[in-house]
Amino acid sequence: MADSLPENVLARNPIGARAGDRVEFDLAGSVELKLSFLVWVVPLIGLMAGAIIGGLLPVRRLGPDLSALLGAAVGLAVATVPVIRYDRKLRHDPQLAPVITRVLTDGCTEPEPRSALPDNPSW
Repeated sequence: MADSLPENVLARNPIGARAGDRVEFDLAGSVELKLSFLVWVVPLIGLMAGAIIGGLLPVRRLGPDLSALLGAAVGLAVATVPVIRYDRKLRHDPQLAPVITRVLTDGCTEPEPRSALPDNPSW
């Protein structure tokens, strides 16, 4: 269902697509891998390191489980801060922008009619 909704993406346009064209865009493979690592693995490492450190250094009045949970939350927060800063720094890097690879349809066309939602959705 989400595939049919339009997206607004700032992308490089080497093929000369015009406003209103439906286009296909892509990120370079290495860029996609680096950004995925940054967004998923760095916070996961912080979460795991915080949980281990919190479990090894229990806080008074808290058992080792709650200490590990608190350490995991702190580790995740600490690891997320550099990810957010790096994202703000890279946001304006033209090498990381998606590239329009082809035009799917020319010009503005009428949106496709949407089907009505079922009376009894299964979700």
